Amino acid sequence: MKSCSQMIIFCTMPTCKVYTCVNRATAERDGIPRADPKISDKISDTPAVMLTKYITAVKTSFSPFNPRSGKTVRSFLALLPSNARSTMAIDVKMFGKAQAEAPATLAISFKDGKEMKIDLEKMKIKDIQQEVDRHARGLRRVEELSGN
Repeated sequence: MKSCSQMIIFCTMPTCKVYTCVNRATAERDGIPRADPKISDKISDTPAVMLTKYITAVKTSFSPFNPRSGKTVRSFLALLPSNARSTMAIDVKMFGKAQAEAPATLAISFKDGKEMKIDLEKMKIKDIQQEVDRHARGLRRVEELSGN
């Protein structure tokens, strides 16, 4: 199943429970009924891919034994594409078990020079993803307007 903020899941065969992602305008035009709102809203609100094209560096330090911030950092690193090490500088420092309560840090640098320092104690992975995507969309818009 595809997932993106511009597409909504619609039910094409309700008896078989087969769902496909189609553009909202196409579905409304063709009269395709909408799928279960609990499923489609949850999927469409959470893009599966983060815009990483404009990230130049990621620097993080965390303890994998800290249940709150350790999981958030690991989830963020999991969202990076498989070729991330060739396109951006990634620096990961893991604390030992003795430093499990040490505060985790996450700093993200973008192509325009902005460095975003994320407060991992207050933000969840979805919030971090939205912040990164918001700035990346702005950079994409500037790039499109400049004609590059």
